[in-house]
Amino acid sequence: MVHLGIDFGTVNIGLAVSDEEGRFAIDLPILKNKEKSVLNDLKQICIDKKVQVIVIGIPGLQRDNPITRQIREFAEQLKSFTNLDIKYWDESFTSIWAESGLRGKRRKQSDSKAARIILQEYLDFTNSRQ
Repeated sequence: MVHLGIDFGTVNIGLAVSDEEGRFAIDLPILKNKEKSVLNDLKQICIDKKVQVIVIGIPGLQRDNPITRQIREFAEQLKSFTNLDIKYWDESFTSIWAESGLRGKRRKQSDSKAARIILQEYLDFTNSRQ
């Protein structure tokens, strides 16, 4: 089962995809968060990669603040647009881990690296429970 990992940001959306067995997460290029095209772009990625589940990072699963509400709203829009199952994963500290050791232009890669960390943690957790 192929999973898409998302690190949502208001400017950039970091992306990662799993292999078909759902064991390993691989970075994809970041997606610019343009309101009108982002859902279409994500839907096309899901079709191209044969995604079956979307995993979205959220800072603190139980928190309720403006950013978590924005992420949940985005997730609901994405769910209705793609008809795919959405799973949330606590992304606390993933951006810090993703940015460690990156400088300058390479720091732009941190959004997709964070998405890969989110997705890999989710895959490791779900695979350990089987």
